[in-house]
Amino acid sequence: MDTKLTIALFVKAPELGQVKSRLAKTIGADFATEFYRSMGRDWFDRLTVFANRQQADICVFYAPDSGRSTVRDWLGCDDRQLVAQGDGDLGDRMARAFTTCFGQGSDRVLLVGSDSPDLPDEILTQAAEALIETGAVICPTEDGGYCLVGFRCDRLLPAIFQNMIWSTETVFAETIARFQSANQPVAILPHWYDIDHATDLDRFWQINQQNSALKRAMATLAKIRQPIALSVIMPVLNEGERIQKMLDHLVKIAGQIPYEVIVVDGDGAGSTLQYLPSDRPVRGITAARGRGLQMNAGAAIARGEILLFLHADTQLPATAFTQIKTTLKQAPTVGAHRRAPFSEDLVGGAFDLSIASSRWTLRTIARVASVRSRLTRLPYGDQAIFMRRSAFGALGGYPEIPIMEDVALMRSIRRRGWRIRILPDRVLTSARRWEREGVWRCTLRNWTILLAYFAGVSPWTLLAWYSPERSKAS
Repeated sequence: MDTKLTIALFVKAPELGQVKSRLAKTIGADFATEFYRSMGRDWFDRLTVFANRQQADICVFYAPDSGRSTVRDWLGCDDRQLVAQGDGDLGDRMARAFTTCFGQGSDRVLLVGSDSPDLPDEILTQAAEALIETGAVICPTEDGGYCLVGFRCDRLLPAIFQNMIWSTETVFAETIARFQSANQPVAILPHWYDIDHATDLDRFWQINQQNSALKRAMATLAKIRQPIALSVIMPVLNEGERIQKMLDHLVKIAGQIPYEVIVVDGDGAGSTLQYLPSDRPVRGITAARGRGLQMNAGAAIARGEILLFLHADTQLPATAFTQIKTTLKQAPTVGAHRRAPFSEDLVGGAFDLSIASSRWTLRTIARVASVRSRLTRLPYGDQAIFMRRSAFGALGGYPEIPIMEDVALMRSIRRRGWRIRILPDRVLTSARRWEREGVWRCTLRNWTILLAYFAGVSPWTLLAWYSPERSKAS
């Protein structure tokens, strides 16, 4: 018996920062949004081909309600295929989608999400057939949820959508329990997976290398995976007024060198990230507060062969990118074709320091800092530390301590017998710390903390000396 089938696709308007939030934490909001756009379009086109074979309709349920024109232009669909999801939680909106499709004359409805664009045609076909035989069907995902659910019009069970705690690992189990409680049979399809995390992207890449139906998504993913020359990692906290100026500065000095900027906000609300422009090679993520933690989070998603750790109040020399590349160009990759790295391995470096002030005291402090870093090979973070990504990974990143993480990293390099190079050009760092706290007080405190650290005082104790407010918050 022929019955009318409708494929209901749930999507969000692909706006920056509004889609794939979990994925954005590891690849950045811009790449997450671009990937969502490409995989969503591929998925819609795949479903269109499937629907034509099944002589079925496609209905796109979109959110938010204001996103109609964005979704229409993105998917290239007919305006008559679009329906707003409306208010309520996910369960309310899914239940409404089924009643809408049945109200328009459908006998069977398969509802699918946007996060499983490579769901095999075989599973889709099994799902459509199961609705005729069983009246209900579901495809579980490996994270405890499901990516497809369907009903025949006489078997709709709204109870499976009501008062559910969504986005948890118990959703599928609870849904099946509700079917059983209602004494209603449901066909369970083979498990599939959602794309929510970086590991899911790796799986998607491996599975779909030869899948021409996902060419947009694969092209975007290839771009995301492609290494570049340099990743600039900027740990920030309340730097909204400064970040645009810094990004403009990087564009000016980059020249033809391909680079990316990863801004890592220590404010969980992302107060600085809202100031990031869309016309720059910049990604923004949040991380636990603390420069070491933030810089490690940025390095984890970086594509650059070289990592440059840059404070938001530090400007680079005009030829900084070129100097960094030249410095590390001849240096062998750490551990490459060796059982252990040799003492001659040059793995990174930093710049000499200058402070943006005309005061002779601050100029003197900057000169002393440059001499100190050259003699000790222990530059501070405001000297723009750069490293090969392979070396940074071999060290395990910055130590997860609340202060002195830059010195601790340099000491780890020394213990391995590796080398860094202090470049003679100077970075220009803001004088705001000295001006706010007093030149001599700030300088004396910094030297005291450095000496105490070498003497074995705990970084947590040092944090209380450096910033009592931060210590209490930690």
